[in-house]
Amino acid sequence: MNSADYKRMSPFALGETGTVTRLVIYLASPAGGSQRMRPVIYRDAAGSPGALVATGPERLLAPAAGGEWVELPLAAPVTLAPGTYWLGLLTGETNRATLHFLGTTPGQKVYAWDAYADGPADPAGPGTVDAGPMSVFAE
Repeated sequence: MNSADYKRMSPFALGETGTVTRLVIYLASPAGGSQRMRPVIYRDAAGSPGALVATGPERLLAPAAGGEWVELPLAAPVTLAPGTYWLGLLTGETNRATLHFLGTTPGQKVYAWDAYADGPADPAGPGTVDAGPMSVFAE
């Protein structure tokens, strides 16, 4: 799968009201490439990503081949009520290589095609569960 023009999200259960300012995700770029991306947060809709809650500015990322935690600020802080949310990235243009999402829990990533140029879709739309792991956190 080409990693341009996709969103990738993982569920996150929030136990209490919190204000989120950024997402932190574990990424690697084995071939030394870079990729444009934006953070996204979606509400849960019966176990799938639903309405768009927040997004952030574009970043051109070139993480280390062995992997590293990357911070992605939101456009503005967002206060979330307790519940399940889908945290992730909208990925765009690549330079030489695609980024790999690293983590420890397989089957926790949903991906879906989404044109990067017009920003993240709202609502998220249908997605496909990926057997690969993804580690993403809200701060």
